[in-house]
Amino acid sequence: MGNTLRELVESLKDSIGKAQELLSRGFDGLGLYERLALRYLAMSIIETASRACQLLLEEAGESVREPAECFIEASRRGLIPGDLGGRLASAAKKCSVLMYRYWVVDDRRLYEIFKSLVGDFAEYAGIIEGRISE
Repeated sequence: MGNTLRELVESLKDSIGKAQELLSRGFDGLGLYERLALRYLAMSIIETASRACQLLLEEAGESVREPAECFIEASRRGLIPGDLGGRLASAAKKCSVLMYRYWVVDDRRLYEIFKSLVGDFAEYAGIIEGRISE
């Protein structure tokens, strides 16, 4: 697997680390710019994870355009655990609200949702990193 996938995993891990640092402060400990940063990190993590998924599927001869579909197909093919694929697909669907309705985002809700999902993305990054090492 190429450097592109490796670079995506490194970027994903870096963004996850930054998000975890913000999430550890608690919602009320975040100022406006930190809340906006969390929005950006949520989108970045989902988009980077999705692109890594697309590369994995391309290597398997499959092409999927939508992030949610990508995670489902990757789990169907056994590239990631099925339950993880479902949770990542759900996160990708929720992210579409951020990308297309950015002005109506409830930052507290985003914080709670993302806090419950960031571990899934860390698990996913570890799985992909393990595939690169094979």
